[in-house]
Amino acid sequence: MHITIDNLENASIFTLIFQHIKGFSDFVNLTFQEEKLYIQSMDSSKISVFEVNLKKSFFSNYDFEGSQTIGINVTLLHKILNIRNKKQKIDLQVEDGGDKLHLEFCS
Repeated sequence: MHITIDNLENASIFTLIFQHIKGFSDFVNLTFQEEKLYIQSMDSSKISVFEVNLKKSFFSNYDFEGSQTIGINVTLLHKILNIRNKKQKIDLQVEDGGDKLHLEFCS
């Protein structure tokens, strides 16, 4: 799986999504599907479930087939995304069947 966000506005939106999610939940599931990235979690009090759908068109490159879910600590992911320079693009990779998310910032 290889996803790229070349549009700087979309890269900022992607970072902003996780900034807001960290106020609700500590962990989320990122489900990579053929047509979208689906994010789902529950708030810490287990009262509300929230979902985010980012369609394939949101990304500059969305090279993925099938479906794969990885769980991730939102606070940690947001800290990593927050160090991105506003002029850097985001590159995400997950190996097939892997449980590791590789995140790279590119200028």
